[in-house]
Amino acid sequence: MVFKIRHFAKLFYRLLSFLMLPLLTPEACPISPHSKTNLTIEAWRGFAAVLVMFCHYRGWWILGPSYADLASTGVDLFFVLSGFVFAPSILEGISSFRAFMVRRIFRIYPLYLLALLAYVVLGHEPFSIRAILAHLLMLQNSFSVQMAFFYNPVFWSLPPEWWFYSTLPVFILVVRVWGLWPCVLALIALRIGLGFGVEPPATAQIPLTLVNWAVINLPGIACELMIGVLVYWCHGQQALRQYRIVVTLCWIVFLGLAYIGYGQVLQATPAPVLGNLVGVIAAALYAIALWLSLVFWGQPSAWRASLAKQMGAISYGVYLFHNLIPLLIDRIAWVLPAWAMTIVCVALTGLIAYAAHRWFEAPLRAYGRQMSARYCH
Repeated sequence: MVFKIRHFAKLFYRLLSFLMLPLLTPEACPISPHSKTNLTIEAWRGFAAVLVMFCHYRGWWILGPSYADLASTGVDLFFVLSGFVFAPSILEGISSFRAFMVRRIFRIYPLYLLALLAYVVLGHEPFSIRAILAHLLMLQNSFSVQMAFFYNPVFWSLPPEWWFYSTLPVFILVVRVWGLWPCVLALIALRIGLGFGVEPPATAQIPLTLVNWAVINLPGIACELMIGVLVYWCHGQQALRQYRIVVTLCWIVFLGLAYIGYGQVLQATPAPVLGNLVGVIAAALYAIALWLSLVFWGQPSAWRASLAKQMGAISYGVYLFHNLIPLLIDRIAWVLPAWAMTIVCVALTGLIAYAAHRWFEAPLRAYGRQMSARYCH
């Protein structure tokens, strides 16, 4: 059985390699030159992780709906950043899809599997083979809201990210045939159209509707990823930098309108589609802010560069493990006031994320790069 699976995998990758031939770049391997760390992006990664962590800790301080709920859009910021990071692959092509996927597997899966194991062991949910298999196969978003959030609420965001990697050849082809701007605008229009059809499930256990499924997977998330690609393209257009002051003023106006609009959402009196587009609007605002930061921020000082690098390095660990600490504290029946709970959880999350990155994530990522190098020629 193992031999058959391995044989099928080899045939599958050979077929993909054949289909990718028209999209290959002349470079021997896609690892360079795009592997250089962008400290601005690393700082934004850290900020996104802090936003998501605050989103899940805010309940200790804030009761009821509030503007603090917008911290959940840190997930949308992560999507924009992913699109920016992989924009060179989409705009220029990749020389080895197999090498690309090997690196992605070692980037996403090892720490994700470690976190999944920790949540299965320490979580309050009953042991479920179905739930474990769904998460192992990145299919947790395809059953119900309960399944998507079964172990850890942030796990829902990994399937669309993974499917984005898996379908990268399709994005490369579409951008080459249609162009970047038409592709991004079409995906945004599609997402807005889907927003009109979203129906909140009566209970978390019922299966997702087709529209709801599309919104939290691809193609719904694709527009946020491609907005990140657009930011990368704009960053490469030197002529656009002369409009940075105008863009800043427009961003402030856009932010003000979004603030007013979200006030309507909090009052439960928005147009039906408005509440369903919070993530897309946030992604657009983050995208403009990202471009402005790339334009305005100069060479960082040594301490700022070190801080940005460290924030980016532990961001994935913070993202995955921050919901684990409250579960652990609850297991040992440690009752803490809100301020102490926040300090303890933030500190322990940072320590776990740092340890996981240094002794688990980073070594396996390095091994993944070495393994992918075999497929670069």
